Amino acid sequence: MSTSTLHRVLWGLGTAGEPVESWRLRPWEIPAVGLPTRVAIYLLGKARAAPLPENWRPEGYPLTWSIEDTKNVFARGRVGQLGLAEPEVTAMEASGVEGDAVAIGHSTHWEVVPHPAFFLPFANRATSVSRGMYALFCDVLLLLTALDGGERVLDSVAESGEGSWPFSDRWDWRSRIHLPERAWEEIEQVVRWSLATKAVREEWIEECGEALLESVGTKSIEKISVGDFLVERVDLEVGSGSGVELARTVGNRGPLAPELLASLSLDPAKLCGRMNVRMGQITFESKEPVKNGLVVPRKEADRIMKQVVNAFQSPNYADTERVPDLVVLPELSIPVEEVTTLRNHVRATGRASLAGLYWQVAVPAYPASDSVRVRNRWFVNEAEVTIPVGYGRRGPTGLRHYRVRKPIPSHLEQGLARALTATRGEEWRILDGRRWYRFLHGEWGDFTVAICSDLIGAAPWNALRGEMLHLFVVAYNKDVELYESLTWSRAYENYVNLVVVNNGHYGGSVAWTPKRKYAREIAQLRGKHLMVVADVEIPVRELLAQQMRGVGEAVEQAKRVWCGRTKRAEEFKAPPPGYRRSATKSGTPDGGEDEENEG
Repeated sequence: MSTSTLHRVLWGLGTAGEPVESWRLRPWEIPAVGLPTRVAIYLLGKARAAPLPENWRPEGYPLTWSIEDTKNVFARGRVGQLGLAEPEVTAMEASGVEGDAVAIGHSTHWEVVPHPAFFLPFANRATSVSRGMYALFCDVLLLLTALDGGERVLDSVAESGEGSWPFSDRWDWRSRIHLPERAWEEIEQVVRWSLATKAVREEWIEECGEALLESVGTKSIEKISVGDFLVERVDLEVGSGSGVELARTVGNRGPLAPELLASLSLDPAKLCGRMNVRMGQITFESKEPVKNGLVVPRKEADRIMKQVVNAFQSPNYADTERVPDLVVLPELSIPVEEVTTLRNHVRATGRASLAGLYWQVAVPAYPASDSVRVRNRWFVNEAEVTIPVGYGRRGPTGLRHYRVRKPIPSHLEQGLARALTATRGEEWRILDGRRWYRFLHGEWGDFTVAICSDLIGAAPWNALRGEMLHLFVVAYNKDVELYESLTWSRAYENYVNLVVVNNGHYGGSVAWTPKRKYAREIAQLRGKHLMVVADVEIPVRELLAQQMRGVGEAVEQAKRVWCGRTKRAEEFKAPPPGYRRSATKSGTPDGGEDEENEG
């Protein structure tokens, strides 16, 4: 049996064959990557059910989580999550049987120095701190640490206390930690009452703890497995003042909060007829990333951002009065130091964006001091989805932004990691993404995003099949012809609109919709060294209608043919066999009634 603490799981460096307790603590080398939501909430539920240490008093020392793991679930899972090795997951393990081998408890044995936020309840109190309240406070801080992979949230709490800004509106936290809004409210209540100067009733502490567990969905998680570390799906409502969020694994187990499924189902009555997407095929070259240390030279960054300005501020080119709803920019196109500029364009124009960000060094859990030699470094390839909220209304425009990390690095990126290792004296790795998103917008419908080679993996796309209308892809691809064939295959298999924007240095950006013959190709941008801005309109309501009724109509058409009757002309291709639209509320896009279908 191996016993460790949460911090060694998060910040330790080792192999899948070693127990976590033997891992070396290297927070300055481990990227700040939180545990999957399902795993972190499992830890919270088990910790709340565990007894407190005998004779423990809050004035003595804060509590941390101890983890006893007889089958190395956390070691194999965490190693797989960071991409250090690909663990083998049997069918029995995938169902969560291994979770029985994990025991979680409280401990005062810290393997790192506790964060100053743990001592805040003692700052302004003339009376003693409640034992139960302080244990709940520690559990909340540990949950936030587990989800964030570092202590950035705790830094904010320690610097400014609970503040006057509601936790549910702190989108700098919520952009990377995905919990239901009610969970943020319960977390805030615990933090505020823990830092209050008045005593708290023990009955209230018990009620507050139970409400927290219910809000995060601990009752739906009885077991965890290695597979829970490898792929996570997050459903998000975007484009409104307060979003609904729901985390789940891509597998045979349900979401953490099933009651939120209805809120994350498409409402046909609210959809627009068409969505206007701007394909911003800008040109740039990724020259000498090894020599420049993954930093875009200033001259090249200025040239890129001039094209970005044109992509956002150019007039509408589509045959409609509607301005573009979404601006899509290629993979690796935005220098990291210009992300704030990009967000300002979204705020100023009211046009959402999906933009590929240039490679950047992954933020470690803790920065290294000058006296520490760093032997391991990581870099990431990410895209950012930025949605304006409240544009055109009184008051400032709000923003919601989410980072999507590339889960399947290309050969080029794996070679870049080796080149950095060979020339810079450190071990470099590219950090795989493990989280897939489904975004739900009231007018546009549901969609997801991908970065170039992400289209290859089958499992996530099978999990999202029937639960999205659009797939937006940012790419940096030289083999235009082969990639074009792959994009159409993915578009038809998932029966969605698909828009790909490639680097203008190679061209080949394309927009598909699942219609027949030539109507399926909405736009195709051919030619090299072309900076092109193209506005395309993709169907929304009519595509949803076809997703919901297309299979039945195709079967009826086949019946007509077999009976010797004339086949009716159809605008859309029939959905592929086995396709079924789910995650849709009752009603049809044309105003008719249909059965409620919430998959």
